[in-house]
Amino acid sequence: MRWSGGRGTGKTRLALEFRRIIDRDPAAKGERIASFLSASDLRAVVETMTTHSFVWERRTLLVIDYAAQCYQALARLAGPARRPVECRSPRLAQFNLNRSCHAS
Repeated sequence: MRWSGGRGTGKTRLALEFRRIIDRDPAAKGERIASFLSASDLRAVVETMTTHSFVWERRTLLVIDYAAQCYQALARLAGPARRPVECRSPRLAQFNLNRSCHAS
């Protein structure tokens, strides 16, 4: 899923609220986990996902802010052939936020 829009239109605020609704348990023990990542956060997450084996135990949503700034990391994340088999999971979803080029 992807949202695009001009600066100041509320994409980040709406995405944070969406994340909070998906992951209602502050102790991260619920059925679902949702995390809000900046472009720099994503690089570290992708590095871990592409170099280590692990199993997604719960449905997980990664909300990625300024996704266009981290297109290389997103390409690695999307490249299932580069990830260990254990990391390829339908339990992982991503939600990208982008800033549009036009003035609002």
